[in-house]
Amino acid sequence: MKVNDALQKGEEHLKRVYDCMNHEGQEQFFSVNKLIFPLVHRWSSGCEMDYILNNSNIFEGDFVSVCRQVVDLYRQIKNVCREDDVKQIKEPKKNSININ
Repeated sequence: MKVNDALQKGEEHLKRVYDCMNHEGQEQFFSVNKLIFPLVHRWSSGCEMDYILNNSNIFEGDFVSVCRQVVDLYRQIKNVCREDDVKQIKEPKKNSININ
């Protein structure tokens, strides 16, 4: 997958998060570094972490921290969104992080 495609997918997921937050009257209190979306996407699609780290300028601890934050964010969204709200938001396609 090309970097631009991965960025686009990340932005689409983030838009769904913001849509859900707006629907619930929540402020958009967080920001996500869009440059890391391609790296998280590659890792969640099965790419070895060593390969990602060796071909980027991110440190191992920073990458793991960001991945944990992304998983935690998805888990929080899953827990606070009512079932009806989730149905209104398009389901993520394949290559998404599984939080179950």
